[in-house]
Amino acid sequence: MWTRSELKARAKASIKANYWQCLLVCIVIAVLAGNFISVEYNLDYQEFTLNLGSMTSYYNRPLLFLSLFSASLLGILGIIYSIFIINPLNVGKARYFLENREEPSSMEALLFTFRQKDYFNIVAIMFICNLYIFLWTLLFIVPGIIKSTENPGLNSHRVFQMTRERTMGNKWDIFVLYLSFIGWMILSSFTCGIVGVAVMPYMEATYAELYITLRDEYIDAGYAGFDEFPGFYR
Repeated sequence: MWTRSELKARAKASIKANYWQCLLVCIVIAVLAGNFISVEYNLDYQEFTLNLGSMTSYYNRPLLFLSLFSASLLGILGIIYSIFIINPLNVGKARYFLENREEPSSMEALLFTFRQKDYFNIVAIMFICNLYIFLWTLLFIVPGIIKSTENPGLNSHRVFQMTRERTMGNKWDIFVLYLSFIGWMILSSFTCGIVGVAVMPYMEATYAELYITLRDEYIDAGYAGFDEFPGFYR
């Protein structure tokens, strides 16, 4: 049975040799995903909604319609960008931290998904992951995302079947593991996000250790063989 302290100890060891590159990987993904401009976006959105009142007169209706159309178009483009670019990059990030367990990985791992013939299969699995997030089944997400880095050709039904089986009996421990980082997040709020950025490699490496641990327990229990987990061996 795994413990949080064991996972975190292995995570710290895995990023010790190349922490700054691990940090760069996390920052690159966060910037591309727009995580660092959310505050500015929210302020702009509030200003936009406040100005709607001044656009509702008869003469300003074309401007109002144009503004709403532009906002809708940007929203649709944002969804497409997230599905086909950001989600695959998140899989690449997971791949990076899995590789980094054995030896210092390369930032080229971020492009892992785009180099696979099963790119659209991974995109579909990640889309379903997002639906699970929307439906509050958070505990399925980490194993589901990282599973795509080991066997990109595995169909979504099997991925989520294996994810459910691997997390069975572990959901509370996984939840507590997530919760154990809340202190860092609270501290981050008092440091303008600096602490939160600095701790990202530690968190990602811990999630990679969690995945490997759950995978090994799953194989040892006889539910699957290494033929379904061809990417990384113990």
